[in-house]
Order: sequence, then structure tokens, then C-alpha cells
Amino acid sequence: MLLVYDLSGGTFDTALMQKTNDGFKYLATPVAGYNDSTGPGVYGKSTSGAAGYFDGNVVVTGDITLTNADFAEDFEITCLEEVEPGTVMVLNQEGVLEPSRQAYDKRVAGVISGAGFYTIESIYRRQ
Repeated sequence: MLLVYDLSGGTFDTALMQKTNDGFKYLATPVAGYNDSTGPGVYGKSTSGAAGYFDGNVVVTGDITLTNADFAEDFEITCLEEVEPGTVMVLNQEGVLEPSRQAYDKRVAGVISGAGFYTIESIYRRQ
């Protein structure tokens, strides 16, 4: 095995490689860290599997941008039968989601999406 690193041009690039009869093959997707104040701090790319994995806490001090994607968390819902796509949901005092029942509610957590054939009911039926 061979660990390759490059500290030139204001970057820190690494790759884990193995020598084969045909040359070298990547054992780990290269990771590049840029510190030029214009590029990403860490960049990973994978054609198969995860491009990044963190074992432990991750701290973010700025915004998280999910390009062409949505973000969802798993919450308990008080009254599943009242929930349909487009329902505005709020967190109650117990931290459980329920439909909003008032205008300009400051507890809004999000809006229920139809997500194609994935519905709240189909998700709960699989659990």
C-alpha cells in the first residue's frame, strides 16, 4: 500500500493506493483539502459508495446546502390520520409533530411532502 499526499499550491491532497501488475489502483477515494479561501475545505468524490464518512460528531458553523435534494428528519406525529401532503406541521411542547391549527404559527417545523409513492402512511406501515 502507498499513501500519497501533495502539499503544493495551497492544497492538501491524499490518496491510498496499491501497486498492481497493471500499475496502481485506488483503495480509498482521494480527499482534497483546499485553503485558498475560494474552494471547499474538503472535497470527496466517489463513483461507488459514499464520498464521505465521518465517525463522530460533525460541527457546521455555516449553512448546509443540499444541491437538488431535500433533507428530512424522523419525528413522532400525534395524529397520523389528519396528515396529508401539504399539511403545515408544528412541534408541540413534547417535541412531537402535529398539524398547525393557527395562522402565523411560530412553531412551524415544515410541510408534509407527497414524495411520489412515499407517503407518511407507507413509511409507518414498513416500520
